Amino acid sequence: MSQILLRFPKDPAAGALPPNQVPQRTAALLVFLFTAAVAAAHEPIPGYWYRLQVKHSGLYLGSPSGNVGPNAPARQVGNVTLERAWNQSWTPVAAGGGWFRLQSLNGSYLDVTWASKDNNAPVGHAGFSNHEGGAAQLWKFVHQSGGWYRLQVKHSQKYLDVTSGDMRPNAPVAQSARSAWQGGAAQLWQFVPSLNGRARSSTPAKGPLEIFDVESYTDFADPNRQLGFLSFTITQDVPVTVQVREDGRSVQKLTGLRCSNLNEAGTRYSYKAPLHSLRQSTTYEYTITARDLKSGKVVSRSGVFRSAVRLANPVLVPQ
Repeated sequence: MSQILLRFPKDPAAGALPPNQVPQRTAALLVFLFTAAVAAAHEPIPGYWYRLQVKHSGLYLGSPSGNVGPNAPARQVGNVTLERAWNQSWTPVAAGGGWFRLQSLNGSYLDVTWASKDNNAPVGHAGFSNHEGGAAQLWKFVHQSGGWYRLQVKHSQKYLDVTSGDMRPNAPVAQSARSAWQGGAAQLWQFVPSLNGRARSSTPAKGPLEIFDVESYTDFADPNRQLGFLSFTITQDVPVTVQVREDGRSVQKLTGLRCSNLNEAGTRYSYKAPLHSLRQSTTYEYTITARDLKSGKVVSRSGVFRSAVRLANPVLVPQ
């Protein structure tokens, strides 16, 4: 956010301003600029990821059994470990006019099924839609108190709601009229920083040893430090070294990593390298290195990722 420099003028009639006094016109300007700066500071951050937690049950907007494919229904689901948070992670995509699409990690969008305007019409995943300007996928984050939001969909002006205020995991999520039940708690959602800072590099395997499908995730271990991991796939079960650097300075080096999973054909091996004590909102470089068992050739893959940023109110559209 750009800095604003305020110069407080002297009152010609009164001479120099006494300490701790500001003319009323300057104070009004200060309040206006502060309000604008706060609003700007809480704009959605492209590429940053959040879990949507509903107030009445404390559960999260997700999909049952990890199904995030087209037409998969949305549900409130239990909290998961960092490694599985893709099932609950959403990023706001600005669409203009204070409206946003909510995109999941597989690229689908939160959508009111068949663009229904009925009360309790189901909500789920769908591909990008321009039907009526995409109105059944456009959401406004209506700020309430305490960092909670109602999510209002454009085409019907209804709100994202856990059906009947159900407290159980896998309860359906739908659109419904504004509700005051328990203070609207089944329609109140907060944005919890999740897989923000996610980066992905995917390259098809070509040679006998290839490193591909590299993804980075970061999350909060405590208010100042973060944990996360690099996951990737290679074509041989060989020891791997992962080096992480900040401004050329090594901050973590992991050696001798072995695969955690492989496909049935034995040609794809999944690796996961844990990351610790990362600083928030920081760009890191990584290098993954492995040696081909047959040729002895060293293969490496390098890239960058940016760690997450902690926001008190991650997404805000001023009302």
